[in-house]
Amino acid sequence: MILGPDGKPVMPGAVIGAPKLTDFQPIPPDQLPAFLAPLEEALSAGVPPGSPTEVPLVTLCILASSLLHYMEKATASDAAGEE
Repeated sequence: MILGPDGKPVMPGAVIGAPKLTDFQPIPPDQLPAFLAPLEEALSAGVPPGSPTEVPLVTLCILASSLLHYMEKATASDAAGEE
């Protein structure tokens, strides 16, 4: 569940002009180490992977956009290799 700034759950709805995941640029491969460094630091410090964290929504959007982008790219590569 995603909470809004007021602490209440964000309810789905159609907001005109609201951003979509495709509006966020994927992480370029050269910037990936800097993006992942805090995660590696937390894990190496013994923070349990199931620990709740506070992450800005934009960070999650960039991560999800990157996953979608690179999954699509991998699928296209696989399809090209099968032909």
